[in-house]
Amino acid sequence: MKHLFTLACLCFLTLGAKAQAGSLTVSNNTGCTVYYIIRGISAPLCGTPNSSSFIALAPLSSVTYANASMVPGLGLLPSDYITGADLYTSTSACAVFPTLFQVGEPCTGRVLAASYQVYNASCTFCRAVPTNVNWVAAGFPGGVATLSFN
Repeated sequence: MKHLFTLACLCFLTLGAKAQAGSLTVSNNTGCTVYYIIRGISAPLCGTPNSSSFIALAPLSSVTYANASMVPGLGLLPSDYITGADLYTSTSACAVFPTLFQVGEPCTGRVLAASYQVYNASCTFCRAVPTNVNWVAAGFPGGVATLSFN
């Protein structure tokens, strides 16, 4: 009986380690516009080959992508997976090339949190303190992930 329980636990942990989001909620809790690209994949393997359009999310707002097909420019089907996000400090209009940070599902090898300065439309720091970003993993294949900017 102990062996069966141990085997069941290992199977559950393996499933969680390969989890990919079926939907994503992005919340911007800052007074700054934030910039990102969503990553996704069509196969039930953990990877990040597809990229969305460059997305700007207004201050103090949120958006929910009910499935991968709802993400602008990602080009995936509703049954496909969202695996992470590339975060940018600004648009390419700023003289400083936008720095890239990556967050996402644990199976991608991306981190779950990042902290960085966001530039405003005048290409100066939007606020004095860094923006903290958190990715809350889906937990199981097809589950809901959360990306929050604080």
